[in-house]
Amino acid sequence: MTVSIPIATYNRAKFLTECLDSIVAQTYQDIEVIIVDDASTDNTSDVVSRYGSRVKYVRHPQNQGFIKTFVHASSLCTGKYETYFGDDDVLTPEFIERGVTVLESDPSIGKFCTDCYMIDPRGNRIGNETYLHAYQRQTGRVTIHDLLEFGCFVHLGINRRSVVESIGHYDPAFTHAADYDLYLRMTGAGYSIYFLNEPLLYYRIHPNMRSHRESEMWTETIRIMELNAARFPQAAQALGRKLEKRLGMNKAWLAVRLFWEGQFGRALSFGLSATRHYVPAVPIGAAQMAVSKLKGKRSVYRLSD
Repeated sequence: MTVSIPIATYNRAKFLTECLDSIVAQTYQDIEVIIVDDASTDNTSDVVSRYGSRVKYVRHPQNQGFIKTFVHASSLCTGKYETYFGDDDVLTPEFIERGVTVLESDPSIGKFCTDCYMIDPRGNRIGNETYLHAYQRQTGRVTIHDLLEFGCFVHLGINRRSVVESIGHYDPAFTHAADYDLYLRMTGAGYSIYFLNEPLLYYRIHPNMRSHRESEMWTETIRIMELNAARFPQAAQALGRKLEKRLGMNKAWLAVRLFWEGQFGRALSFGLSATRHYVPAVPIGAAQMAVSKLKGKRSVYRLSD
């Protein structure tokens, strides 16, 4: 088996059919599909049963959370490569074929990823731009310096399983940004990530997605940046002020968000920390967040990540 497709799911029956249909329609068919159901209370099992032997289905008796469930699904995989995307996302037909071609071309590539379109709960396109258009990232390799300086623009894709096994899987200590931590560890270990600047997936935006809990996500993101800057000091030193500015802006955006949420003590703490990294971070971050809110966007972070 060349490509394993582990899917962690919880109460997403209304989206799961579209996801599985897009898998079945792939031009590359040397695949296995493994779904681990994290104790759903909807009709997830009925949806999966429609696909018969094409899908292996395992159900948790109790809810364990997304990362633990995904790691469980991954542990059941047998393929050379494994995908990483959500149970609510949709693949274009050539997604896996394009990824395998890249990964087979060079064993130093630990991950293949692409840009994606955004869709709403009904499957309609959101806006005219792609999810990562703000980055203006060209096709090519991504390094640890890129990830520390610009944030986690690496997103859905296909991982080389031997690399994940050698560096350690998604850390269950992180609920929202475990993928960012994995990609920093992957590139820090000397493997590159290949980004293809084409939208080969549809990324679903809806109120129940984990990234909508933004203050939690940003808190984790900052923690992961600082953890991996300490883990890979040469990369941090090479970036110097660029890394300081990124940390400062992330902490400023979090401070503003916490202030909106009424968490004034934490907002003050992160605001002060932001200025130690980058003096104008807080006023710049507040202005960006205000403009974003006026435009009806859920955050500045949403525009760039």
